[in-house]
Amino acid sequence: GRTVDFTNTIIVLTSNVGAELLLHGGDGDGDMHGTQEDGSQISAATRSQVMSLVRRHFRPEFLNRLDEVVLFNPLSKPQLQHIISLNINTINERLKDKDMCVVLDSGVDSGSGTGTVSAIQYILDQSYEPSYGARPIRRWLEKELVTQISKGIMSGLLPNHCRVHVRAKMGSGGTATGLELVPELNYSGFESDASMMSED
Repeated sequence: GRTVDFTNTIIVLTSNVGAELLLHGGDGDGDMHGTQEDGSQISAATRSQVMSLVRRHFRPEFLNRLDEVVLFNPLSKPQLQHIISLNINTINERLKDKDMCVVLDSGVDSGSGTGTVSAIQYILDQSYEPSYGARPIRRWLEKELVTQISKGIMSGLLPNHCRVHVRAKMGSGGTATGLELVPELNYSGFESDASMMSED
């Protein structure tokens, strides 16, 4: 085998032991299926329960060789929104050669006065599952949003040099039923949009 120098190496081991307790045991009001929107810390009682599970699951000889056991808070709503923005940034990188840019609309209806769901909220509602973390978000965006964009490009609905507004499509009952893509043709502000993934 190969000899590796571990002098300046940090080894991080991850486990899902106690994940269910961490998802539902934080302080404060839960949001997004157990995610703490206010970013609150893990309570002492929850920490004690999780560590008890860790000690039952792993042998003392193994735990004694670890410098630290770190418990992670569930992803907060702002963190999940940031993850979606990063994924939209990746999609926009793929659309650069077509001079296209995707932005997520905020969901504010300025005409009828009726409230609408923001695109980012709809994406979270449809894609996020606490038990699986943030990975399903990327898969959902690829399957639903990227597929829809691809079909729009092939059909001519989304031509080159356009800004694509992604909106939550509202049903008759006031609930979001899907995403709709609205092109802003001959858009010339791509440079200023390079770091803007959603509209305020």
